[in-house]
Amino acid sequence: MCGRYSLKRSDFATYEEWMTYRKSQYDDVHSNPIYNAAPTMKLPVILEGESGTEVRWMRWGLLQPWNRERNDAFKTFNAKSETLAEKPTWKKPFRSQRCLVIADGFFEWKKEPEGTDLFGSGTGKDVKKPYRIRLKSKDQFAMAGLYNSWTDPATGEVSDTFTIVTTGANDLMKPLHDRMPVILPDEAHRIWMDRRIQNPEDLTGLLTQYPSDQMELFGVTARIGNSRYQEPDALDPV
Repeated sequence: MCGRYSLKRSDFATYEEWMTYRKSQYDDVHSNPIYNAAPTMKLPVILEGESGTEVRWMRWGLLQPWNRERNDAFKTFNAKSETLAEKPTWKKPFRSQRCLVIADGFFEWKKEPEGTDLFGSGTGKDVKKPYRIRLKSKDQFAMAGLYNSWTDPATGEVSDTFTIVTTGANDLMKPLHDRMPVILPDEAHRIWMDRRIQNPEDLTGLLTQYPSDQMELFGVTARIGNSRYQEPDALDPV
């Protein structure tokens, strides 16, 4: 599962610009930061356009013509990799509407006894504790995404929408959740965005767990439970 993530810089125009930024001293650059991305927010994704790669701002939660309300997006902010070629919601986007959802970390919650950490024990009532998961390199990364345009039947407004593809959890994530986002290695980015590739068998091999030994996690402030909380300390260890 991936229901929240962060992106300390989001003002990119192309895939190439994003890749250049990743190779710079990016940790000191905070331009248009998104500290607590949540479903239904407008967020940047990278896709293959008519004249090359481009960044589009889309609402998180993929919607189809049969969806009647924008809030249906809360049911479709994640797509299980195992069902992309089968379920009507994902089938067409999986063939030709794939994108990169860029992030520098994501969040997950776990119920734990009050006053303990992830691997500890204790007494007291259970509370949901948030954790931030990121690459050990602190690099930004690309999660596999699907996108689709949706017309609000009540207003006629057209919105671009997206979802994040998930897979089974790796060993690092298993204590938190049985799912995690598909994080694509750099060499898979252009393959995933390539609209000419439409055979599911050519893509399913990309939908794997990211190696545990290249990731880390730590507890963060419970204030990120409120999607309106957009402060830098949302990313700090506690």
